[in-house]
Amino acid sequence: MPVPPWSTPSGFHAFEKRMDPLADAAIHCLMEHQRQPGEDTFTELQRLYRRAPLSAQQRDALERFFHHVDTPPDWVDWDAVIRGQRQLAMQALPVSASFLVGGLIESYTAPGIARILTETGRLADTTSRRIFETGQMVFDCAVEGSLTPGRMGHRTLLKVRLMHAFVRFHALRHGITNPINQAEMAFTLGMFGVGVLNGLKKLGLFIPRETAQDYHHLWRAAGYFLGLDQHLLPSTVEEAFRLQAKLTSHLQNPDGNSRQLAHAVIDALQAKPPFLLSRRALYALSRQLLGKKLADQLGFPASQRWHYALLATSPIVFASGLLQARSDRIRRGFQSAGLTFGSWALGLGLKGRPADFRLGDSTKP
Repeated sequence: MPVPPWSTPSGFHAFEKRMDPLADAAIHCLMEHQRQPGEDTFTELQRLYRRAPLSAQQRDALERFFHHVDTPPDWVDWDAVIRGQRQLAMQALPVSASFLVGGLIESYTAPGIARILTETGRLADTTSRRIFETGQMVFDCAVEGSLTPGRMGHRTLLKVRLMHAFVRFHALRHGITNPINQAEMAFTLGMFGVGVLNGLKKLGLFIPRETAQDYHHLWRAAGYFLGLDQHLLPSTVEEAFRLQAKLTSHLQNPDGNSRQLAHAVIDALQAKPPFLLSRRALYALSRQLLGKKLADQLGFPASQRWHYALLATSPIVFASGLLQARSDRIRRGFQSAGLTFGSWALGLGLKGRPADFRLGDSTKP
């Protein structure tokens, strides 16, 4: 079996210099035609391709992008993706906890990621809305069949991908080196996948290997549509854990921007869905997921009372997993409840204004 390039001592250096050439070229076409990305940049690109006078180079750039996003690789197992989506929906609340106050915060411990969010104002200016927009992306990916090209989850992933390309376009113009590069994108994607699986375990949920593999495959497919290099999309969940461990060792070094963003997430979620918890409770939950060392580096205060209160919920989470294993009917019930819960939380969090992943507001002047 070939050795993945990231497994060597200098394995991430090339990925840190590489961004997303297909999406970046597509955004350059849009900007060259003086069109500002709006609510649905993918549709805007399609309109540009069909109606605008394009140079041969521009037409080739758009054709290559559209071919990539409309042609899933042969390794995508759509049955496994659907099983992963069901698992995501069934575990909606613990997945929300694992990601929002676990993996999302941990992604900011990579200084390059924290810097781009701070300097563009992508998170700091409207923290709550940006968090719930991320939640909308996860929710859209949880709906069965939604990653099929043209469906809701697929289009949402493309909006996010093009948003990243637009941020890169402006960041490069302002002298930021290698913004939102492949290594950083892989580190962030890992927080949705194996990062959540690790968080679920810390919360008390037992995940069988087959279920973990399906959940990983869901995010592996999502990573393809988000523009990740296929070398950074390992086929097995075990290899994904190894990749994430190496990325963490290579990238994680929390700084002042990391701490600012991490505390902003806690402040934004205080007494709001999906948790409706106090700031102290959210800090305690985050400490449980991040671990003492990283939580201390971020300056998250400890609360012995909330620590033990959260530990007491582990048997309940474990029991819910056992209950789901009993029958398909129970699993379908949890899946339906999870989607209803997610829709409710997002409706409140986004205040009735659907996530649009608008690009025009994503960078500072």
